[in-house]
Amino acid sequence: MNYYNLTNPQKSIWLTEKFYQSTSINTICGCFHINNTVNFDILKKAINEVIKTNDAMRLMVSSKNNDCIQYISDYVHFDIEMVDLPTEKDIEKTALKFANIPFFSENQFLFKFLLFKLPNNSGGFFVNVHHLIGDSWSLGLIAKEVARIYSELLSGTYQSQLQPSYTNYIKAENDYKNSDKYIKDKAYWDEVFKTIPEIASISSTPDKQKSEISCKGNRKKFMFDKDELANIKAFCDKYRISIYNFFMAVYALYVSRVTSLDDFVIGTPVLNRTNFEQKHTMGMFISIAPLRINLNSENSFVDFAKKIAVDTTSIFRHQKYSYQSIIEDIRKKDASIPTLYNIVLSYQITKAVEESNNINYTTDWIFNGNSGDELEIHLFDLNDENSMTIAYDYKQDKLTETEIDNLHNRVLAIINQVITDNNILLKDLEIITPEEKHKILCDFNNTFVDYPRDKTIVDLFEDQVQKNPDNIAVIFENQQLTYKELNEKANQLARVLLQNNVKPGDVVGIYLNKSLEVVTSMFAILKAGASFLPLDLDYPEDRLNYIITNSSPKVILSSKNINCNIGVPTILVDLSEDFYKTQNSTNLGLTISPEDLMYIMYTSGSTGNPKGVMVKHKNIIRLAAFPNFIEFSKEEVMVQTGTIVFDACIFEIFGSLLHGFKLYILKKENILDIPYFTKFLKEKNVSILFLTTGLFNQLGIQNPSMFSNLKYLLTGGDVISKASIQKIRNCAPNLKIINCYGPTENGSYSTCYHVIGNEEIIPIGKPITNSTAYVVSNNLLCPIGVPGELWVGGDGIARGYINNEDLTKEQFIENPFGEGMIYKTGDLVKWLPDGNIAFLGRIDNQVKVRGFRIELSEIQNKMLELPELKEAVAIVVTNNDNKYIIAYYTTNGEIS
Repeated sequence: MNYYNLTNPQKSIWLTEKFYQSTSINTICGCFHINNTVNFDILKKAINEVIKTNDAMRLMVSSKNNDCIQYISDYVHFDIEMVDLPTEKDIEKTALKFANIPFFSENQFLFKFLLFKLPNNSGGFFVNVHHLIGDSWSLGLIAKEVARIYSELLSGTYQSQLQPSYTNYIKAENDYKNSDKYIKDKAYWDEVFKTIPEIASISSTPDKQKSEISCKGNRKKFMFDKDELANIKAFCDKYRISIYNFFMAVYALYVSRVTSLDDFVIGTPVLNRTNFEQKHTMGMFISIAPLRINLNSENSFVDFAKKIAVDTTSIFRHQKYSYQSIIEDIRKKDASIPTLYNIVLSYQITKAVEESNNINYTTDWIFNGNSGDELEIHLFDLNDENSMTIAYDYKQDKLTETEIDNLHNRVLAIINQVITDNNILLKDLEIITPEEKHKILCDFNNTFVDYPRDKTIVDLFEDQVQKNPDNIAVIFENQQLTYKELNEKANQLARVLLQNNVKPGDVVGIYLNKSLEVVTSMFAILKAGASFLPLDLDYPEDRLNYIITNSSPKVILSSKNINCNIGVPTILVDLSEDFYKTQNSTNLGLTISPEDLMYIMYTSGSTGNPKGVMVKHKNIIRLAAFPNFIEFSKEEVMVQTGTIVFDACIFEIFGSLLHGFKLYILKKENILDIPYFTKFLKEKNVSILFLTTGLFNQLGIQNPSMFSNLKYLLTGGDVISKASIQKIRNCAPNLKIINCYGPTENGSYSTCYHVIGNEEIIPIGKPITNSTAYVVSNNLLCPIGVPGELWVGGDGIARGYINNEDLTKEQFIENPFGEGMIYKTGDLVKWLPDGNIAFLGRIDNQVKVRGFRIELSEIQNKMLELPELKEAVAIVVTNNDNKYIIAYYTTNGEIS
């Protein structure tokens, strides 16, 4: 008996077989259906003749020295089983069950036949062929051979004749490995993959460590009708593009948009039968060629498709150098490379119906229930019916049926745009369907609520003073102010500011410890028609002086008890004494607009200097006065926990005082003293509390019961710990926990989410009242589930950055999807089907360290500049001044 090594196409199959043992992943299954009365005895003979005359059908494999060899077994007659099926509807069900039967591959026949008979005596057979001995082309050959022999047996004209042997291909491949063509092909693929692109994955499911590797898959099929296909063919004929290249361009564009990659690989099967004999030989020839996609959004779709055609021609020219060889070459340089692609597109045009015989039959290829890749897209054009079926085979643990439905509908939307506008550019092609666009724009962003848009913060506060003059407004330690007292002190201080030449539109700094004076100062500044500038006493001197120089405050309110680090000339007004008590305490009645600035707050800045965000009265009225994420009762008690330079304090202060609530101000040390803070929350009947996510996670683990008397617990700024949520939920099942998200540039909060507690990923929620949110990629709307940059809009959008017109124009733009302005957050998110937004990270190269955003490219660039750091490890640390330091650990252990 002669033994043969596996061919390269067979090696790939064998490795897959070992990886997914005891599955039917390598089973290819076909259904052959004769549409009139069948002579089943003759049909059995025809099938046996195919087995007898094609030696590839009788290939068997065996392991030897941890390798695999193959040999051709002798022919023996097969008595093929037959099943009776009640209706034609049972054909597919039986075929699917048959296709899911795994082969025991070693020293066994690698094919199975099953005859089926219908009540009208029509019928046919199912055939399973292991991929080691055949491919889809082979299924077509089996169908045509069986039909021809069956017809000739019926007419008495059949003469047995051996078909071309698969061993000829084995020899040809060995000859190829020793040829100049092999060397040239290898050089071609070495050049194509001189660099390795990122693997494109459209799955939204993160990879998980599993004890078992699953290949379990589903198939979803769609049909292009004749008119749709006619339009596509007319387009292809007009621009001399093949159907295959048209669809490859469409799917490549979709993958690019979903993954934000413009350089990736899509696998495409190649026939690998390069001469007449091989095209009539049964056996495993097919190989996967890795088509590298390079996409330039400035190109037209037609030019992109033509470029794919050129690249496809090149890979077909070098197709004999197998994918197995390509990946083995790459792994010699980098053993960590698992594969080059997760997505495959195949165009199946195997004609299984032979018109030269008189047998009326149809064929269908049956899904085996498994998928080796994340997604395999099959374009079937098999029976000359002038129609096309698209089948999506997808892994169950990576994609869902809904995601496949969405994918296909979006592909149809792309095709419709291309057919409608033949000259359309890639950058103008939307992957969102009209239905999804309507849902996002009209349903997810349906947040309009009417409110007194002509009011200012001053107006709304003075309304509360009239309604609740004697109610306690704010409490700090042993001091407190009623609404009337707070209003009168603010009026008196406002007049002092006017006497210091503060005019409407000016900026006034607040450089104070936590105290009643901070709140008084805020309202005084607003009543004077100015905007307040919060300054942190812990700011390093250079940061503090930069902010003051950049914003040019007319006056800074401070106290002689504070060790002042201000090194630039400015007017300081000392609030350590109540010198302003002599001033008139009545309302000033100045004309203030909702469009006027309310405050300027500086963000930490990812690189370079911090940015001063100019926030208007209107922005905060939409947040604090009329929120939709919280239901206020008549008497709430709130706490200001954070520093005034953190914008969460804006909701704490104005969310309480614009509604007549009681506000407590707590020092940082009191909040971090867990026993004290726990007792405080209970004794003061605090109902609404905001904590930074870091503190929320810490306290939720250490003492979750401290929140049991709260109505609302708000948090934001980072990823919530699910362990903290669970512990808090166990102690306070009725507590409403809200995850708040929003940049300073959008008036503190943009979206909010009421946390249930069993979420896999806790979203950042839906747009709040009179706010909008869009997920955008390449300046186009992203569909549901597709990652993109979060753009926020609505009444919360700030005026921009003070004295930074260029950055303002870059980050704040006219809303291309609606009215008003938009702020581009730089955050990577995606829509969830229910209209909530999931946070995924940053679109740029940033990390957060103790609240500071740090640009990783800066670290990388420094490492490239200095030769001694090229093989170093960079570690980000911070010092007590809240500056960040980069420590570079070199290979010899030194620190730079």
